[in-house]
Amino acid sequence: MICRSRVLDPKEVPDQELIVHRGGHLQDVRVSFQRMAAAEMPSPFMLTGPPGTGKTLIARNALRHVAQQDNIRTAYVDCWTDYDDYHLSA
Repeated sequence: MICRSRVLDPKEVPDQELIVHRGGHLQDVRVSFQRMAAAEMPSPFMLTGPPGTGKTLIARNALRHVAQQDNIRTAYVDCWTDYDDYHLSA
């Protein structure tokens, strides 16, 4: 029996204490996003790796953290579904 169906929701991002073995990566991405929010020049970065290793999880968690701290609006574009000009400009 599934007690919490939200764990199966692909849009759900768990709280930081539930994200294990990603602390360094998460902190690096958060710092870069915070610099962007403060209009500083961030160091460029790219999240790479095989499917299922946590790239999207890290990016979405870091964006949520920065949005809450700095009261800014963020957006997530899923390039697997939002890949054409219409989706990107709408």
